[in-house]
Amino acid sequence: MKKRIAITSAAALGLLVFATTINAFGAEISQDKAKEIALEHAKVAENSLIFDKVEKDYEDRRLVYEVEFVTNDGMEYDYEIDASSGTIVKYDFDAEYYAPSGTSRSRRQNGSSQAADASQISEDDAKRIALEQAGISEKQASYLHVKKDWDDGYVLYEGKFFYNEMEYEFEIDAQTGRILEWDVESIYD
Repeated sequence: MKKRIAITSAAALGLLVFATTINAFGAEISQDKAKEIALEHAKVAENSLIFDKVEKDYEDRRLVYEVEFVTNDGMEYDYEIDASSGTIVKYDFDAEYYAPSGTSRSRRQNGSSQAADASQISEDDAKRIALEQAGISEKQASYLHVKKDWDDGYVLYEGKFFYNEMEYEFEIDAQTGRILEWDVESIYD
């Protein structure tokens, strides 16, 4: 009986040491590496940031780094990066404190003039801008749809499409073609 307890104890101790060793030498990336991955993906230089934050969190039972930063041109980026592999799990960005240039709120609220409509991008332009941001062609996107909408007196395009088990949602300023919001997440979330 003592021999069985000794063997069981030794086996349990061996498993504990093995698990600790694997955890100690795990492939967890650093906070700096997570920030670097996000900045590279967003094509943003670190010296253009006015705010940044990196924190560890659990998302769907997975350890992730939540990376947030705001650039000096008013774009806010949010990333979730898998802490063990460095894979981008989810990301989005939007324009903070953004007012379209050359637009008049009263003109928009009272109905758009012909001059305003002539200077707006088309629905096809909005699709092209969104697909270029994703780096794919229209043939690769599934269920791509874009519609013109009003938000706070401004005309914009809202849209959505699916690609490679990811859902893309966006808003594009109809006057300038600037992406105001961009959200990408797994279709399983």
